[in-house]
Amino acid sequence: MAANTSFSASSSRYPLTAQESILSGNKSWCAEFDDNMQYLEIDLKRNSFVTEIKTQGAVDEEAWVATYTVSLGHSADIWKQYKENGSIKVKRSA
Repeated sequence: MAANTSFSASSSRYPLTAQESILSGNKSWCAEFDDNMQYLEIDLKRNSFVTEIKTQGAVDEEAWVATYTVSLGHSADIWKQYKENGSIKVKRSA
């Protein structure tokens, strides 16, 4: 991921902040609440093609994402959910 990429989240369980969400690190992001209102926002700072999204559970505790959707946009307040064949694409872990 580019060095100038920025991360933010709806909430964070300290010390598992959005900035710690880079895959394969020793740290991770974990939302403070367990509900469907939590999100991780990644600002790529420029138009980009995203070809793959990977998730992993927290290294030090039993915490992981079971289901997520992807939204995209050019402005922080205007989001469009990613769809395939007209349906919102939902990723469920195996």
